[in-house]
Amino acid sequence: MTWHLKNEELERKLLSIDPEFVEKLTVSVSANEKKHYFEIFFRDGETQEDLGILSFMRSELKESIDFDASGWLRDIQSQKNGE
Repeated sequence: MTWHLKNEELERKLLSIDPEFVEKLTVSVSANEKKHYFEIFFRDGETQEDLGILSFMRSELKESIDFDASGWLRDIQSQKNGE
């Protein structure tokens, strides 16, 4: 699972500053699933300068299922083989 901001424009802007934003958000949510807010240490991707801490409420986030092409192909092959 991957977590994203519901505000896609804001997410694009944050990714342009820190390309690891979505990964950091997903790690924060996964490590603190019962919390209602999540914090991320935000840094400039080019200079590695610390820019501060971003906080998001769970209501500002959406979860997406990661696409796994190889898993999908395995499922189709299993169905063809009657498994």
